[in-house]
Amino acid sequence: MEKLKNVTLLFVEDDKSLRDVGISTLGKIFKEVIPAEDGVEAYNILQRRMNEIDIIVSDINMPKMTGTDFLVKIRGEGCDKPFIFMTAHTEKDKMDIAIAHKADNYIVKPLNIKVLIEEIEDALE
Repeated sequence: MEKLKNVTLLFVEDDKSLRDVGISTLGKIFKEVIPAEDGVEAYNILQRRMNEIDIIVSDINMPKMTGTDFLVKIRGEGCDKPFIFMTAHTEKDKMDIAIAHKADNYIVKPLNIKVLIEEIEDALE
């Protein structure tokens, strides 16, 4: 977990309370946690800070741009950063899109920080 102190995480979650909990909890573990409330905001942040962001953790179902649409867009532009989904339900069609576009993994909510950390460590290796 010590190596995560050098990692910058883009954390995309439309639910403000979950986003706030994620930021405060993960902020103690990572070098930086950059919050975004939907895929559009996440995409804009990624465009500006591409070289700083090491990994992306994103909700799937969000307004403006879904997590899967965000993943498809950045993969289409050549971004191969590790990408993990958080989802309240396992929707087969969305999981198929995620797998086809090389998402590293997904975790089912409610968010278990220990499991998330393990998935992030695996994705970064």
